[in-house]
Amino acid sequence: MIRDAGQGTHTPLTDVFIRRLKPLEKPYKHVDGGGAFYSCAPTGSKLWRMSYRFAGKGNLLSFGEYPTASLKDAREKREEAKKLLAQGIDPSVQAKLHSSITDKAQVGELLRRIEEYDVFSAEVCVEPGSDGLYSSFPSC
Repeated sequence: MIRDAGQGTHTPLTDVFIRRLKPLEKPYKHVDGGGAFYSCAPTGSKLWRMSYRFAGKGNLLSFGEYPTASLKDAREKREEAKKLLAQGIDPSVQAKLHSSITDKAQVGELLRRIEEYDVFSAEVCVEPGSDGLYSSFPSC
């Protein structure tokens, strides 16, 4: 049994227990500890989530869908999130930043476009016309 702050005493979840859970008419959850829980929707969606407070506000973090995200994966992600919170970093914001640029090809393409823009902007001179509108000309 584990004593979880504010949530009473409970037994940690096991993979066998989770596999046996079935969707019900209403959504429900089972607490694993440390703010992490398993959530099951009537549609059959099974998600790992973590509730936490940051800057005085309650937040909810998702770790993925079961069984793609295993019990072990969810616990590891929970510990990573708790480390970020201890450092004063919101794990939700960190996850969004991490997922926004995950593919090295995307980063390479972005850098290539920036370089092209820099070369283009160096070759073009922008000057105001007599009508007050700006026009671009090849290198002035």
